[in-house]
Amino acid sequence: MTKNSSKKFIKLLCGLFILSLATNVNAQKEQTNFKMHNFGIGIGASTFPIIQNYSAPNGSTEGKYDLTNAFVWNISLKYDLKLNKIFSLSFEPTYINQLLSFKDVVSGTPYVSYSEIPFSTSEMTIPVLANFRIGLHDNIKLLTSLGVGAKYYFEKSKKIIDGDGSAGTFNGNKYYSVYANTELNKKNSFSYEFLLRAGLEIEAKHNYQILLTYRFSPDKNYYFSENGYPALFTNNFRVTMLELGFNIFL
Repeated sequence: MTKNSSKKFIKLLCGLFILSLATNVNAQKEQTNFKMHNFGIGIGASTFPIIQNYSAPNGSTEGKYDLTNAFVWNISLKYDLKLNKIFSLSFEPTYINQLLSFKDVVSGTPYVSYSEIPFSTSEMTIPVLANFRIGLHDNIKLLTSLGVGAKYYFEKSKKIIDGDGSAGTFNGNKYYSVYANTELNKKNSFSYEFLLRAGLEIEAKHNYQILLTYRFSPDKNYYFSENGYPALFTNNFRVTMLELGFNIFL
């Protein structure tokens, strides 16, 4: 996914929230009963490469392992148990797809070239959050949340460059990627994370939320390998995410 398409996705999230504001002004009067059990769906996106950086050092003279976030999207199911109008507990199984960009190095005589290699990896996270609400105006509330979640990685090992790493032939010389046998690995298939969230909630016939969520895993679960062995001179590293999300409760 390109930067332009990721920007369009963010604009779509904002547009959905603005639409919810417009369509729920009249519906506000219909919201009279307290609803304890709430079910919904959500979508989210992250385009914050400064926050989300996967780079790790490499002792190779050709460069380093340089992996950055191109775009991250997620989709989730929501169950929100409201104990009162201020406090609730939510359960949110979430599928996350990370579209990544790896800086490749092609080495040979007489030149060295660089290119960006796109690839993706995915995971499932199941967080439980404690949610707190503060009334701002009529049916609009400030929503803050704190939670912890279990994570499962669908791909414990992911080869970055397909095939034998051949980059072509020039003047009879065949060129190969320096990272032809490099893989991005997770130390464990299961991990955990903490979530911190803040945003707005509109209570009406259908409840809407637009939220910023910060995901942080203390576990440095990621590492690079070469030919099936942990790469020399590299460190395990973690992945953090800052995402913009939109939720609707039915």
